[in-house]
Amino acid sequence: MSRRQLNPFVAALFGLLLVPGSMVLQAWNEYRTIHRTRGLNEAAEIVETIDDVQTVRDDLDKKLVHMTGEAKVEGVLRDPDFGVEAPAIHLRRVVMMYQWEEDEDRHDNHTTYSYREGWHEGRIDSDHFERRSGHQNPEPAFAPWEKLADNVTVGQYRLNKTLAKQKSDAKPVRFDLDQIKQSINPTHAQRLVANGDQLFYAASLDETPVSDATSPSINPQSTPQPEPNAANAFATTSAVESEDLANTALADTDVAQSDQSQPQAFASNINPKSPKIGDLRIHFEAVPQGPVSLIAGLQGNTFAAYQTSNGEPMERLYAGTLTAFQVVANLRSENSMMAWMLRGLGFVLCFVGVTMIFSPAQALFRWIPLVGDITGALIGLVAVGVALLCGLTTIAVSWVAVRPVFAIGLLAIAAGIAYLLRRKQKQVDHSHHMNHDEPIILTEDAIIS
Repeated sequence: MSRRQLNPFVAALFGLLLVPGSMVLQAWNEYRTIHRTRGLNEAAEIVETIDDVQTVRDDLDKKLVHMTGEAKVEGVLRDPDFGVEAPAIHLRRVVMMYQWEEDEDRHDNHTTYSYREGWHEGRIDSDHFERRSGHQNPEPAFAPWEKLADNVTVGQYRLNKTLAKQKSDAKPVRFDLDQIKQSINPTHAQRLVANGDQLFYAASLDETPVSDATSPSINPQSTPQPEPNAANAFATTSAVESEDLANTALADTDVAQSDQSQPQAFASNINPKSPKIGDLRIHFEAVPQGPVSLIAGLQGNTFAAYQTSNGEPMERLYAGTLTAFQVVANLRSENSMMAWMLRGLGFVLCFVGVTMIFSPAQALFRWIPLVGDITGALIGLVAVGVALLCGLTTIAVSWVAVRPVFAIGLLAIAAGIAYLLRRKQKQVDHSHHMNHDEPIILTEDAIIS
């Protein structure tokens, strides 16, 4: 048995904790959902809209406000390692490494492990692999990085960090490979090639000299540093030709079709299509300046979380132009989505818990052909029924005071499931009784025959 596989009786103990734990999670989720719903209902009634973002409304100080306008920044954000920059609210360097991944396959009492190579954001800790030898992931040569602009304004108002981070419509950033190679260490520079809208870093590249006739100089002292064009940092070629530079900072995904789409290999043995362990894919993305809509508490010329009468915080920003009604509607949708996600998680935890409780029975009958499969199927059906029963009952009880009709309907469904489970159990007991306990009566016809 694998050292990672639980003993059936230990699994049963975990199951006994997991089932009530799932019910506690579902009860808390329903409380959270109800609490948030009441707060949003209050927010919809009291929110006031700031129509003119060029005028600070002192009369609305400490109140819940809604506002739309153009989010802008001063200056540019710059990646400290690669020199990539853009006039953006948020600049991010995304690093993916080609590395080992472990897959675990459990069947009966045996667990097998397989290993495959693939791209993954962040380093997978290979120290915890079952078989570490030959499957070691190195530390990446470059780490992820991100920066948020210090001063983001909408008219005369300044966004706080929380609201600025919530603008999430990131787009890829265009880069200049030659400028990047002049910005970084020459040892790293010779391992970089452009591959579409991203960089490919060959960490596994052998230290082979590169001919001067086939590659440009990588000495930052020998080539003058060009002036960066921040306004064009994100723009595609077509956008530069047709629009004002100040309005073309962001690139669409067609940047992959630019003249950088073909790898500019520094060494002939760099091939992005044949990566090796430790190689990196690096791309840059930024959140642009542009229209935003928000709801939050006003504090002077900036914002903070507004607390409703029941303590629910209101502090949310969306990209685009939305009315106060639309912002609150989005918040309600997010609340509902979170509620259903946690309900699903609670159901899964309860199902797993019930299955684990019956682990000893599964282990006992697993070795008997056909009986083991039937036992597993029956346990699965019971687990589904119990998980539904517990979940529906918990949700219904939580909503009795808020939505009694909804709660009564759920309780009726839960009662129906309980009745069906009980009826099925009685049928099984009755069949067992008829087959084993009833005496055999011989009739006269039976004796004659």
